[in-house]
Amino acid sequence: MRIRKNEVAGSFEHDEAWLGEIMIWPQATRYKVAAGWINLEPGSNLRHFPPPAPFADPDLALSFARLGAGGEPSPQRIEKWVSRYGLLFRRDEKLPGDRILEDGRVNQKPMEVYEFTLEVFRFRDLLRLYTQIRERDVRAVTKRSREPHSAVDKELAAYVLSARTQDGLPPARLDRALGAFFSLSMSSVLALADRFLADQLSKSLAEVRLRTIPGFKIPHGASQEDQRSLKESLWNTPATSYRLGFSWHCPDLISAIYLQLFLLATKNTPMRFCKACQTPFPAKPKHKRFCNDTCRSNGRNHR
Repeated sequence: MRIRKNEVAGSFEHDEAWLGEIMIWPQATRYKVAAGWINLEPGSNLRHFPPPAPFADPDLALSFARLGAGGEPSPQRIEKWVSRYGLLFRRDEKLPGDRILEDGRVNQKPMEVYEFTLEVFRFRDLLRLYTQIRERDVRAVTKRSREPHSAVDKELAAYVLSARTQDGLPPARLDRALGAFFSLSMSSVLALADRFLADQLSKSLAEVRLRTIPGFKIPHGASQEDQRSLKESLWNTPATSYRLGFSWHCPDLISAIYLQLFLLATKNTPMRFCKACQTPFPAKPKHKRFCNDTCRSNGRNHR
């Protein structure tokens, strides 16, 4: 697929997620995978600086998808990933994710390995679906809807079937109606898959809220002395440097993961399948063929 230079100019960058403005999601002192469960011990890194904000890592979503590259991830891989980012859901949904509970644990819900694995596969399948739609790979999307294997594919197949039979319209008439509404370069199955993906992302981001952040703000990482001087000079900042910004409030880690996919999709980010693990990743720079250093090393070893 040919990718123009201006297409990759707006790809997701971690600078969009200013540290502390998106979410604070502390990690426990230790996570342990045993007897089919992922559990956590008391304590956290909440007092460390900078504060734990996993959304600021641009590799958060892709690293989650890579866990399912070779089938079910091993307990060791799950434990390593969770120890870096934390568990996916809040234990007490009435409290924010940065609260420490009465038992001394972070507000994260222990999970069955099976449940965690299903979340990995689901996200990976939706990421691949976005990539296939973006590449206008009609054959791949059609095969997923006609010969479904994963849970996402089965939901896609049911969605396509429902759309084709709604109001009793025969497939031929429905195809003509869709063709008049959508771009001529997009087949009806891609149009339906696009609607399906939008619905799935909307559900996953139902609790994510847009936030407005100040136009004048102190840069992250400034020393205490610099902070004092910046506060004193804040009112004297030229008007041309003022810009009211926006950010997001994510209630838990899984919504932050889907928010990264949402930003990729809404920016029409061109994607490429990694030559080693087949995980889609932003095609920036154009010559990049592996999604991370590990896959690059594995690719060289298998030549």
